[in-house]
Amino acid sequence: MSTNRSNDIVTVSDWAGCYKVPDNLLVVSCTVSSAEASHLITGIGLIVNNAEGATLASFYNGMSSGSEHVYPAFNLEPGPLHVGDSVWAVAQGECGGQHFFVEQELSIGHC
Repeated sequence: MSTNRSNDIVTVSDWAGCYKVPDNLLVVSCTVSSAEASHLITGIGLIVNNAEGATLASFYNGMSSGSEHVYPAFNLEPGPLHVGDSVWAVAQGECGGQHFFVEQELSIGHC
């Protein structure tokens, strides 16, 4: 799924939620880009929740130098999730001194 979602300070695109059969992994990823080149992303996190809202995994990373584009991703054991199930992914962090929080529902497909 390649839906673009944004708020005033970042655009989040290239959302992916897929099941990688050979490795038995659920892969969740996206691309986060600063809306203005002069505003760097200095913190990035990714949260993955199941359809009921329970958190499956999360992380947050601070970056001292910052970047215009970041690519947060998870490789998770799928547990009870299967192809066709939905998860909610949230990209969150800090850009240009402001916090962002962008969520996207993903239907799990095959990688």
